[in-house]
Amino acid sequence: MTATMPGSPPAVAIRRDGIWPRVRRSPSTLAGGIIVAFFALAALAAAVWTPYDPLAIAPSAALHGPSWAHLMGTDQYGRDVLSRLMAGTQVAFYVGVIAVAIAAGIGVPAGLLAATRGGPLGEVVMRVGDVIYGFPALLAAITVSAALGASTTVSMIAIGVAYIPVFARVTRATALTVLSSGYVLAARAYGRRPLGIIRRHVLPNVAPILIVQASLLYAVAILAEAGLEFLGLGAAPPAATWGSMISGGRDYLASDPMLTFWPSLAITLAVLGFSLLGDGLREILDPRLRR
Repeated sequence: MTATMPGSPPAVAIRRDGIWPRVRRSPSTLAGGIIVAFFALAALAAAVWTPYDPLAIAPSAALHGPSWAHLMGTDQYGRDVLSRLMAGTQVAFYVGVIAVAIAAGIGVPAGLLAATRGGPLGEVVMRVGDVIYGFPALLAAITVSAALGASTTVSMIAIGVAYIPVFARVTRATALTVLSSGYVLAARAYGRRPLGIIRRHVLPNVAPILIVQASLLYAVAILAEAGLEFLGLGAAPPAATWGSMISGGRDYLASDPMLTFWPSLAITLAVLGFSLLGDGLREILDPRLRR
C-alpha cells in the first residue's frame, strides 16, 4: 500500500478496471478509435498485400467502373483504385508520425524547460517559438519543398517544426498551473527532486492535452500532405498518395467523378477519426473532465 502525500490531487492514472467502461460511455472515443483502427489495419495490410500492384499500368483497363475485378474501378492508367488507396494509407500514417514526433519531441521539452526554469531562459525559449509560429505551417512546407525539392519527408519535417511552438505553449501553460498548486509545494517541502515532480505531477496532467494536440496535428499533417501532393510538391509520381489521386482525377470529374470521390472520402474519414479520437481520449484521461 502506497502512502499519499497531504494535499495531493486525485490520482491522474487511470485504473485498469476503469478504462473500458469510460471508453464505452464515450461516443467520440469509440467512433474515432474504430475509424483510426480501420485505416491502421489497411496500412498494415498494404505493407504485405494489395489486390493489384498500385503502380502497375494497364491501358486496356483504363477508367473501368467498379466491378468484381476492381471493386472501386480503375484510374486513367488502368491502375486499381482500391490498391492505390491502401498504399496511400501508409503514406498518411507516415506523415503523421514524422510531424507529431518532431513537434512533440522538441516542443514538450522546450515547454517544460520554460516552465521549470523560467527567467531569461524561459523567455528566450518562448520568443524563439513565437518567431517560428509566425510562419504558417502549410506555407513553410511549400517553401521548404520548393527550396529542397519535392519530398513527403521534407514537407512533414517543415510541418512538424512549424507546430513546435504549439506543443511548447500548451506544455508551458499547463506545467505552470501544476507547479503553482499546493500539492507540488508540498512535494517540494518533502524534498522531492524537480525531475520527480515533473514525472509524477506535471507530465500526467499535461499528457491529456498533448494527446489532443497530437491527434489534431496528425489530422493537419494528413491534410497538408494531400494538399502538397495535389500541388505536385510531395512524393514524385507515380507514388500512390491520396492527394495525387485527387489531382490525377480532377480532369475526369465529368466522366468519372469517383476517381476523386474515393481519395477525398479517405482524407475526410481519416481527419475525422483522429479528431474524434483525440477529443474522446481527453474526456477519459483528463481528471478535470471526468464525472
